[in-house]
Amino acid sequence: MMEIAQLENLIGKLNYERHVFFEILPKQSTVFQGTIVLPNEKLVLKIDFSNYFPLEFPIFSIENAQRFYPHVDNAGKICLFDDSSLLIQTDMPDQMLLDAFDRAVDILCIDPESYEYKTEVAREFNAYWAEVSKMILYTNLSSCMGKEYQNLSVVRAENRLLVSENIVDSECLLKNNFGVSLERKSNIDCLLIRLRSFCIPPIQKMYTWKWLRNFIAKNITSSQKKAFNLFLTRKRRIFNQFLILSIPSENQDIIVSFHIFCKNSQFRKIEKMINCTVTPVTTRPIDYNFLLKRCGVNINLAEKSVLLLGCGSVGSYVASNLCQSGICKLDILDKDILSVENVYRHLLGFDVATKRKNKADLVKEFLEKQYPYVEIDSLNFIDRSVESFIRDVQRLKNYDLIISALGEPTVNLELNRILYDKNVNVPFVVCFNEPYGIGGHVIAINNSSGGCLRCMYTDLISNDLVPFRASLVAPGQNFKKSLSGCAGSFVEYSALDSQQTALLTVRLSLEVLTGQCKESTLISWIGSEDNLINNGFEVSEYYEHISGQSYCSITRKNIPINERCPICSEKQD
Repeated sequence: MMEIAQLENLIGKLNYERHVFFEILPKQSTVFQGTIVLPNEKLVLKIDFSNYFPLEFPIFSIENAQRFYPHVDNAGKICLFDDSSLLIQTDMPDQMLLDAFDRAVDILCIDPESYEYKTEVAREFNAYWAEVSKMILYTNLSSCMGKEYQNLSVVRAENRLLVSENIVDSECLLKNNFGVSLERKSNIDCLLIRLRSFCIPPIQKMYTWKWLRNFIAKNITSSQKKAFNLFLTRKRRIFNQFLILSIPSENQDIIVSFHIFCKNSQFRKIEKMINCTVTPVTTRPIDYNFLLKRCGVNINLAEKSVLLLGCGSVGSYVASNLCQSGICKLDILDKDILSVENVYRHLLGFDVATKRKNKADLVKEFLEKQYPYVEIDSLNFIDRSVESFIRDVQRLKNYDLIISALGEPTVNLELNRILYDKNVNVPFVVCFNEPYGIGGHVIAINNSSGGCLRCMYTDLISNDLVPFRASLVAPGQNFKKSLSGCAGSFVEYSALDSQQTALLTVRLSLEVLTGQCKESTLISWIGSEDNLINNGFEVSEYYEHISGQSYCSITRKNIPINERCPICSEKQD
């Protein structure tokens, strides 16, 4: 915090440089006030030096604003800068004050009739509207955007309000994702109207039904006006209505919503309703397209169907990351029960593990609660074994991608054989950890370009089956531990190892699904050998070679056809 004398010196320089007169307010040692003269008005401006100046800008605010200004909130505070990457020159507080003052004046001078004014208001409109609104309406309307005129229904349950293209979708979201009961739910009429051009309603403390009717009528097409006038002629005793206005803007439509309520002793035309309460409503979009915009996700992934084999330590994180990446159609197959000893390297926690239920069922329940538009099938068959499932070749053809996080080479190789033998042209991704944090691998197999999984398990001289040729550990070692007999045996690696492998798996899977990766590809992450060696094990020659080139990093290679591979050699013939 700067001393009062230092602040007074700064204000003195501002007064001299900008020909203004700011003076300290009584009993407010860090607040200064002055009058500034703008082209069409005079304003009282306050400068409040916070306890953290000059680590942050002083706060500028105006008193008793007579109109709406962009970047000024209801309390009169001016938002000076919205660039979080802006570097503040703390060693030049005098220049910092001048720059902040100039920015405040520039904001207040924006002509209400100018294009800049409309643009600035549009950028921040939702924030301004939230300050005057008193209700929250969740919207799932991506399929309705762009439509000129549409009748909808807002579903209300336990004080939650949600509108979708149809009532069933709203009820599903409220029940499954908001966790509310539908026993006392009600439906409220809602009208969605898209205005013909950019025209934002003024931000004001009070609105009337007459004003709102006129605003809509002035800004809609003749065909819309015909439908709207017909709506106004309907008779009601109780008028309980939501109005959603979609306003065309440069980037995307701006949504403005109102709730109108009126109760009369007799039936009246809607147009003639008097003493209506008109409440501004904040809309919070929760539709699939909107929620994924911040992620830079390709929304076409919503139509892709993925089969995930195994949802243990690696697979559970793969499933979660797939959902976060925009995958909506996911089938998960895993026959195992989630046990409490796995919770420190699994997506799900202790409370879930104590239920002693199937892993796939638990992961399905968890992810469908977290991500509204995900549809997961946990393949709850009598026989949940992968060996049984992969015999259904026709079903395998229905997927856009098959991912195996089983960590079982024998099953993975059998699935690889089936895909090739039966000409199932579905990309196949295999992922697994190596022990003790030494690394992990992701293998994408495309049977039309490059080698297959068997190529990586085939000796280069003979066609013998050998351990994974890109393994980071020396062959012939047994890494399984047991704390409670054979049934509790495990290979040691951490949740961080699993998450690293899962991230690489999903990144490569997305490349495959979007056509960016068309070659059979191996990605490996290389960790430290220390823990492995300290436990009495040895690294492979491959590890020694690759770690010297890229220690603690990620390698990526195309998988060529191994001429000794019994699958690829037959295919070449």
